Amino acid sequence: MTTFEKFQEMQGDDDDEQIQFVPHPQTESREFLTQTQEIGGVSQDFDQLFKTELDDEVQEPLFARKPMKMNPSAIQIKCACSAVNVVAFAFVDNRVIRIETNSKNTEEFEIAKGRSDSIINKIFMDPTGCHLIVSCSTGENFHIFKQDQRTKAQIKHLQKFKNLKIEVIAWNYLAGKSISTKEILLGCYDGTIYETCLEKKELYLKEVYKLKPDLNQKESDPITGLYFEKVPKLNAIYILVSTWRQLQQFVGLTSFENVFNKYASIEPDTHVMPSIGPRIHSELRVFREDGIAKSFSWLTEPGVYLAELEPSKENFSENKVVKKAILAHYPKLDSDLSSETPISILQTQFHFFLAYPDKIIAMSSITQKIIQDDQNYFSNPNQKFIGFLEDEKMKWIYSGESLSVIYINKEEQNLWRIYLEKKEFDNALCYATEKYQRQIILKEQADSFYEQKQYQKAALTYAKTYYPFEDVALRFLSINDIEALKIYLLQKIDSISKDNYTQVTLLSSWIIEIYLEQLNQANELRKFQENRIPQISNAKNMEININININNENTNENTNENIRKEQNQSTAEKDYIRLQREFHNFLTEKRDILHHHTTFNLICSRGLIKELLFYASLIKQYEEVILHYIQQGEYLKVLEVMNERDFSYKHTKEELFNQNEKFKRRNEDILFEESKKQEMIDLIYRYSPILMSHVPEETVNLWMSLNDLDPKRLLPALMRYEHPKENPEKTNQAIRYLEFCVARQRNQDPVIHNYLLSLYVNEAKKEQIKNQEKMIELKEEQNENINNENNENNNENNNNQKPDKMDKSRFESQTNFIQSYQSKEKTAHRKLLFFLNPRSHTYFYDLKYALRLCSKAQITEACVFIYSEMGLYDEAVDLALEVDVELAKMQIEKVIEDNVLRKKLWLKIAKFVIEDYQDIKQAINFIKESSDLIGIEDILPFIPEFSSIDDFKNDICNSIEGYNKKIEDLQVQMDTLTSTAEVIRSNMKELRNGFTIISSDKKCDICFNPIRFTDFVSFSCSHVFHFECFKKLMLDFYLSDSQKRKVEMYEKKIAQELEEKEKLREIKKAIELEKSSRSKKKKVPLDSQENQMTESEISRKMESIQINIEKYKMVLEDILLQDCVICGEIVIKSISKPFVDPNDEERITSWKV
Repeated sequence: MTTFEKFQEMQGDDDDEQIQFVPHPQTESREFLTQTQEIGGVSQDFDQLFKTELDDEVQEPLFARKPMKMNPSAIQIKCACSAVNVVAFAFVDNRVIRIETNSKNTEEFEIAKGRSDSIINKIFMDPTGCHLIVSCSTGENFHIFKQDQRTKAQIKHLQKFKNLKIEVIAWNYLAGKSISTKEILLGCYDGTIYETCLEKKELYLKEVYKLKPDLNQKESDPITGLYFEKVPKLNAIYILVSTWRQLQQFVGLTSFENVFNKYASIEPDTHVMPSIGPRIHSELRVFREDGIAKSFSWLTEPGVYLAELEPSKENFSENKVVKKAILAHYPKLDSDLSSETPISILQTQFHFFLAYPDKIIAMSSITQKIIQDDQNYFSNPNQKFIGFLEDEKMKWIYSGESLSVIYINKEEQNLWRIYLEKKEFDNALCYATEKYQRQIILKEQADSFYEQKQYQKAALTYAKTYYPFEDVALRFLSINDIEALKIYLLQKIDSISKDNYTQVTLLSSWIIEIYLEQLNQANELRKFQENRIPQISNAKNMEININININNENTNENTNENIRKEQNQSTAEKDYIRLQREFHNFLTEKRDILHHHTTFNLICSRGLIKELLFYASLIKQYEEVILHYIQQGEYLKVLEVMNERDFSYKHTKEELFNQNEKFKRRNEDILFEESKKQEMIDLIYRYSPILMSHVPEETVNLWMSLNDLDPKRLLPALMRYEHPKENPEKTNQAIRYLEFCVARQRNQDPVIHNYLLSLYVNEAKKEQIKNQEKMIELKEEQNENINNENNENNNENNNNQKPDKMDKSRFESQTNFIQSYQSKEKTAHRKLLFFLNPRSHTYFYDLKYALRLCSKAQITEACVFIYSEMGLYDEAVDLALEVDVELAKMQIEKVIEDNVLRKKLWLKIAKFVIEDYQDIKQAINFIKESSDLIGIEDILPFIPEFSSIDDFKNDICNSIEGYNKKIEDLQVQMDTLTSTAEVIRSNMKELRNGFTIISSDKKCDICFNPIRFTDFVSFSCSHVFHFECFKKLMLDFYLSDSQKRKVEMYEKKIAQELEEKEKLREIKKAIELEKSSRSKKKKVPLDSQENQMTESEISRKMESIQINIEKYKMVLEDILLQDCVICGEIVIKSISKPFVDPNDEERITSWKV
């Protein structure tokens, strides 16, 4: 049997079978607390809660081995190595086997054919399994390369590696799956480190460093461990080099050469192990996780050197990456081989495994205690373990005749106990997988905090445990630490279900009591310090004034004392604000579980008004807050409460994340929000009269910011408002709000408009009275000035000039006064006129009520506007002439389509101007302004008989010339119209005699039936219709209601005329029959009136009837035959017409879905 055939038996048929660990017995799920025990009120001892779980806890084995099937006659293994899915063995007969574990593909290579002695020293495989290096004791080295599973492995002799006895290789983990190894390091027996790179062949080889020998040695120690890792983020490299008693670390940048050159002049950081015996086997194992080295273990003579790797920027600057190093001594063994040291080591995250010749021991890296001891493995006492193998997926151990897979099970299962014993509670919680484990850890942690007098941390931790509630509360009460008790209660209340209403109420009430007590104490301390410090400051000042010669040292002490007091005062103030903020947050977060009545009583009993108002606002009890502020006279704060916009109910986070609860409460939230919103609006209506009496402007601002208010319900508040007399120039707030309702909100309520009108009238009346008083004052002042001037100029020489001067000065002063009065800004008056003027906006006030108000207030101009709006233009003009002629002319412009009335009004104004002002020229100008409604002949009767016409002679002449020109223009227009009428008549005759050729098979374009033998209509566009079809379509869609009535009327007239014509035809036949028969017996009975008609009269009457029928038909044709109903303009114009008549209720109902 060949070597290849012998080692194929290493792979059994069940090599994929996994080790079956004994599972941890499933403890029955228990609820540690019943519904009545949620707050932790458990009477039994805490440890008894978890005694069953601890008793049932069974420790599972940390690891197990599964041996591979081996042929007993197989040649002994000398060394081995592994990578992902690849294992390689070197045998004592100089053969190498490479096995792919996933495909069971095996390849055999023979090294140094013809030699009987064993020359293979060690073999090395890169992490991908592509490169296999065979190092021989003769200094020869071979390279076995296999790119992938489809290609065959190739072996080559490495010429550049001649005379190198390689002990260890540090592979480059950044190479990935590339065929190139990239830069790697070789550690040799003589202490030399080489850098090389392999692909299908070696690319280069260069020496980068050589270990220095000890002082008492001539040669360097062999390198037993070598590892490097590149840190791309820092562009740095660190290298670990170990011998059997030394560990050195090299740190540098960019490349190996730069790193080692750095240490040419300085010594690397070296850790030396003491050596008291012969040289032992040494190994360096690195634990990697997520592609990064985390820790390593170094097998030395005194023990295992364990350390963590931290390649940070700070550590690189210190030239050290090895941290937290400890030395774990080897355990004392009871077997025959207890004196021997381990031959190999394997590193995991929390443990390390030691391989002895006949056993495997697993030890904790944290406690350095034995976790599991696997011994008596071999039946053959001469068989011994050689070492461990590992790759990213598998871990192995092999001997000269066997290979076993090591399966590691639940490595972290006991870590919580280990960390708990070391009092590393945070780490213990990280690895606690069961509920009872976490409870035990938290209880121990809380006790530890309590013993260290860190009571607040203890409270937070106790709240997470099931420790008896009363025990914890009594603990904190016994030491009088209320803050810690409060923290404990706050944490505990969050863990209680809302269904336990009694527990929630009790706890929340207790917490509120604690908060209120702390707030009172903080408030008293704050007030005490506020009163204390000024006294201290005054005393110090008096002492300084008395003892002027005090030295500088004492002065500095006093200054420091004052600063300290100020700092204490600041601290007390901050504590009070902090407590107040915490209490408000508690009320906000827990408002849905607090008992409102109890909470109100508790806060009231302590007299904390601010907190009471805050809680009332929080639960939307606005009326109590408003009443309090009104009693205190703080009306602006009342408005702040009324300005609340957020009426929504605030749910907890759990309710928001619970979708079912969210949908369930949606309708309830809407109802709640609407009810609170309406409640606030009712409060605004109720308390607005009080607010308008004190803060009218701010109240109106609030009203204007709300869109849901009914102005009608605010009228009591508006009527209670009185505009301040001491500041009449200030804006009237009632008018301001009503203007907002009318202009912005488009309010159309007559009540609102009438009240606004009344306010305008009152303001205008006040302004008018004020101006009249001002006028009287000015007149009195003028008269006084004139009298003074007369007294000063009373002498005989100027007696003849006094009247002229007096009249002149009086005239100038009166003129100035009138100009100033007329130009004075009348704000209220203008607002009233603008409101009354219907051209500026649509009015909704009562005209009669407005006229009564303005007449009573004697506001003439406003009355003029109202009269004209009521259509009483005569009264409007008469009243306007008392004020201004221009105002009277404005009223005439409002008269539309009544030229008779307009002429009458113009003549009234002209008569007034002539009789009162004797201004005949202005009256004649009215002829142009009236658009020739009046003429000179209409004005002449108003001119006095003995008036001189020199001033308006030209106007009379111009008027007469204008009449002549108009007569000539009318004559020209008449001639033009006559000729145009003749042309139209001729065109109509031509059109009536026109014709169109229509084929006999032509069909109606509406009903698509032939048009033969029926009346039809044809258009120039070649569309043809039955007359009845066309008429029906026109009546249904294109004619207006008035046109439809005309069509119906003319059709009735045609029917009547035809009936009358038919009667006359019967009479005419009777007369003819009488003449032919000459017999009275055959006379047709006729009416008495018709008997008197002759045959010629009947013919004339029939002709007249026929003319009427033709005339009516022409009218019908003009109405119906306007245009084609398919392509004519009438179709385009009807595009905006709805399909269904809005008045046709039956058809509208049929269209409803």
